[in-house]
Amino acid sequence: MKMLNKNSSTIFVSKEIMIQKILSFKLFFLLIITISIISTAGCGNNKDNNRGQYEIWMQNTSFVPQTLNIPLGTTVTWTNQDSIAHTVTSADTSGSQILFDSGSIGMGDNFNYKFNKSGVYHYYCKIHSKKMNGVIIVQ
Repeated sequence: MKMLNKNSSTIFVSKEIMIQKILSFKLFFLLIITISIISTAGCGNNKDNNRGQYEIWMQNTSFVPQTLNIPLGTTVTWTNQDSIAHTVTSADTSGSQILFDSGSIGMGDNFNYKFNKSGVYHYYCKIHSKKMNGVIIVQ
């Protein structure tokens, strides 16, 4: 037992009570840290929530979203979230004239294109043939 003097009165604090208070404080502190870690886990990696309104992500060898409706004059950004390179390529309906082509886009890089004409634009990744494709609808 420990005696403490406080304002001329003696307070007796047992060793067990002191240990319990210290452990309670440590557990409380640990709980606060754990809650903080859990609540912020994945904040920088939650891809769907961080994608911009007119942004398309190349992820898991697909375009996300695959179809995007936009107003005339909008610039769309494609961002590569994969560990492999991709392209964003669009051709006219005959496939003979390329409307836009990003070239190779590495991981974390992006490509922007401004749509100045109304219409439906089909695009694909040249590296992954036409199985990786998407559509922009400009109104």
